[in-house]
Amino acid sequence: FFEQPTGMLTSSSCTVRLSGSLSKAVGYFCRTASLIFLSRAHFTSSQAQTAQCSAGKDSAGPSVKLRNFGTSARKMNYKSYQSLIGLQRPHVVGDGFYVTPVFGEFAFSNDISPFLMFDYGAPKRFEPTSRKLGVGMHPHRGFETVTVAFQGEVEHGDSVGNRGVIKAGDVQWMSAARGIVHEEFHSREFAAAGGMLEMAQLWVNLPAKFKMSPPRYQAITRDQIPEVPLEGGGSVRVISGSFGGAEGPAKTYTPVLVWVIELPEAGREQDLTLGEGFNALVFVRRGAVRAC
Repeated sequence: FFEQPTGMLTSSSCTVRLSGSLSKAVGYFCRTASLIFLSRAHFTSSQAQTAQCSAGKDSAGPSVKLRNFGTSARKMNYKSYQSLIGLQRPHVVGDGFYVTPVFGEFAFSNDISPFLMFDYGAPKRFEPTSRKLGVGMHPHRGFETVTVAFQGEVEHGDSVGNRGVIKAGDVQWMSAARGIVHEEFHSREFAAAGGMLEMAQLWVNLPAKFKMSPPRYQAITRDQIPEVPLEGGGSVRVISGSFGGAEGPAKTYTPVLVWVIELPEAGREQDLTLGEGFNALVFVRRGAVRAC
């Protein structure tokens, strides 16, 4: 459990993996909730068994159902969830990022490929300081790092000359490819003023044919990310892929959907439609969740 800023719910962090084109419904019954949605084309041959419902329906919250749109059959099927990943033990990265390894034992496995790792830094208040808090120069190769800032500011610098600061609502999408050395710190302004820091970082593997590509850095500001309103309230911010006719600004090497979903209203149902053959992970950043 982690404590949210004033006015937000205390929440358990939970991730749900989904797969297949099965008829069993997947419902997320959330009180006022914020979700991070990750999806990618499914390219493994194994099909997981359908899990049983872990809890009863909570009529007090909204439900989100993921549907697979089969272009060949021209019909919709609800997805089934494969497993629930519970709250993991947090740790410190460098001296400035207190994170929870969301994927737990599934990190760096074929079960979630091409996603490798996902760290979530729950809201944490830092006092003003003149120190440079974060992680010094370190190498990456063969994959991408996607950093989403929810509160606070993160400063980036790397060996090919890219520098920048991402603020609340911004995204940094760095493709290490054939190799890059970079650093990540609280921005100088944020460190001096102090405040609440909340962020997430996703690692995405690159296909073999792209691993030796030149490094690439995408600084995506909040105003570049389209926000699609949902009928009945709430919205979907489209970082990569598409939703509701909006295209996310991030350039990707493989078909990857990254959405940030806000569901402020309890007691209604929301369908989210995926392309054929896509698997999905849902991380509950704020609120309560039950999966069936």
